[in-house]
Amino acid sequence: MRRTALKARNERRRASEFARAYGSEARVMAVKSLACYACVKGWPSENAHLGNGGMGRKADWTEIVNLCASCHRELHALGSVERFDAKHGTDLRERARFLAEYIPPTTDGA
Repeated sequence: MRRTALKARNERRRASEFARAYGSEARVMAVKSLACYACVKGWPSENAHLGNGGMGRKADWTEIVNLCASCHRELHALGSVERFDAKHGTDLRERARFLAEYIPPTTDGA
């Protein structure tokens, strides 16, 4: 069986995609340090993206909310932010706007 060579990674592009999707490493850690927005008991939180950036890309860092692993999986299983909000009495889009304003990305080299 012939193996094909692995594609070379473009580290600069990879870093810029991380910055676009997550903001910065410091922001990722700040969001992880919060309790789950939906159930309030799940911790540590994951950086849950509310949408996608198209073509298989993650949404921008401005569309991230703090959800525990269980609630994050449920968000994907329900298939829409609106269904999740209706079930849990949350407003994930408003939470994402709040986090984007109060936890901006830093220039930590990520």
